Amino acid sequence: MARALLEAGIVPDLVLGTSIGAINGAAIAADPTPQGAQRLIRTWDALASGEVLGGSLLGRVGRIVRNGTSLHDSDDLRRLLLEHLPASRFDDLVVHFECVDLAVVVAPLTLTVAALVCLATRSGLPLRTARLLVAYAWIELFVLPRLITAEEDDWDALLREVLDGLYRAMRRTLDVGVAVQGGSVPDAGLRGDGGVIVLARHCGPGDSVFLAWLLAVHHGLRLRVVLTALLRLEPSIDLAGDHLPLCFIGPRRRRARACVEDVARSMTSGDALLLFPEGQNFSRPRRRRALADLRDSGAFRRERRARRHTHTLPPRIGGTFAALTGAPDADVVLLAHSGFADDGRDRPVWRLPTHRTLLVHTTLVPSAEVPRHDDDAMSAWLDDAWARVDDWIATTVDDDGPAAATRPRRTA
Repeated sequence: MARALLEAGIVPDLVLGTSIGAINGAAIAADPTPQGAQRLIRTWDALASGEVLGGSLLGRVGRIVRNGTSLHDSDDLRRLLLEHLPASRFDDLVVHFECVDLAVVVAPLTLTVAALVCLATRSGLPLRTARLLVAYAWIELFVLPRLITAEEDDWDALLREVLDGLYRAMRRTLDVGVAVQGGSVPDAGLRGDGGVIVLARHCGPGDSVFLAWLLAVHHGLRLRVVLTALLRLEPSIDLAGDHLPLCFIGPRRRRARACVEDVARSMTSGDALLLFPEGQNFSRPRRRRALADLRDSGAFRRERRARRHTHTLPPRIGGTFAALTGAPDADVVLLAHSGFADDGRDRPVWRLPTHRTLLVHTTLVPSAEVPRHDDDAMSAWLDDAWARVDDWIATTVDDDGPAAATRPRRTA
């Protein structure tokens, strides 16, 4: 159709693209001529020929096992687009072009349907979920062009904008927030000469957004984060990794440790590396598997000790070791929080937290008190530190009850 219009002399004043149509739209906006349309056809012919999306079923399975994010190599697609598309920047396009997020386009219909479902089920969950999805789509639409053009003077400021937008959206929609318990580390204590390594518990989807907001926005630190490689499936996070010190962890342990050590190595005062030693969200089945793994590996002493801790998973040693090795002068902050469940443990993914406050407590461990040159001593230190985190959760949630998380004053 585009070729027919262009051959008839009809040139658009504006091109809009959604999903895969964004590639087609960018190609037409870059060269709104019959020759440009023919070049786009050749691009899709190259895709169909198997250069990018080819390969055996076994090869595709092997790739997703290795990198944990995709069936095909994104570098091949990137290379093909650079070869066939006549422009690589928005400023180089001949016709004005805009990407459209489908979630934003259908937002009125989505919210209307969600409201009707709420009336039928007598539950506010569908509408809250829809509002969150639409808010996330708006934030992504705001940040994607800035990530693509890559003209930001301060990428940390952009990260703070995004985190603050996400935090405010969740607070308005779900009535959830963050409170810092008295006796936690003050701002001045988070600005050691070598930066800080923040070891935080992981309990339920979404808590990492609140913790990142706390460090980057509330405390004003320059944030570095260790994330699962699966998050690279989200375009904004994937592009952010090109401009921010983010470390995406896949199944290859040696590569993962090298990535963490590299991100930690350049830290200075005002930097914070957020790391989740448990490696995954807490759940009871995961706790049972983790204890079984310790027992099967012969770490009977660690297994017996970890069995006493019922709110956290046994900490994984590799990532923490890499961070401490890469940043030998960094202080360590232990970050415990109450979670969003009544018992301080896990909650189902589909059960959104509402009308709750995430109570956070931080403890500073000066750099000189952290053993870095003895693997056994470092492992024992980490187990001791995580026992303190688990004890705080047990005391705060079990003794005071879930209402305790609503008493401290919110940070924002």
